[in-house]
Amino acid sequence: LLAVYRDRGAFERRVAEVMTRKVRTVDHRASIDDLMPIFDAGLVAVVNDDEGFHGLITRIDVLNFLRRNRLQNVTQGATR
Repeated sequence: LLAVYRDRGAFERRVAEVMTRKVRTVDHRASIDDLMPIFDAGLVAVVNDDEGFHGLITRIDVLNFLRRNRLQNVTQGATR
């Protein structure tokens, strides 16, 4: 994202030239508590296990998850 934001010509370059290498691998059973130090270090979490790559988790993913959970809890509390 930053590469393209700073340099629109990044769309013309190979992915390997613009993607971050600042990643940390986590197990697919990692908790949010396990992810926080990774994001505090400015890294991205790569999720994998013995079967291989499952995806990426970013700060925004966790923020959206926490927001949805909060909204769900507020909604459930209002219906009780």
